[in-house]
Parts: sequence; structure tokens; C-alpha cells
Amino acid sequence: MRFKETYINRFNQMGAFIQSLLTTKLEFPAFTEAIMLSQWNFA
Repeated sequence: MRFKETYINRFNQMGAFIQSLLTTKLEFPAFTEAIMLSQWNFA
């Protein structure tokens, strides 16, 4: 039972993290664009 509770808790944390990324992307589009433009392509 402890594994199930830990798994659900971690899943909820992951969902909150994804939601925070989406919120940041919407609230700070210039910041998001700057991050995307700064990514280096080593291919």
C-alpha cells in the first residue's frame, strides 16, 4: 500500500510541475522564446 501512495504522490507532483511549466510559458512568452532560441544544436 505504501508503494501505491508514493506512486500517486509522485504522479501528482509531476502533474503540478507540468502545470507550472505551462503557466510560465503562457505568462512569460518572451522568456520562453529566449530559452528556445538559446538551445544549442550539437547534431
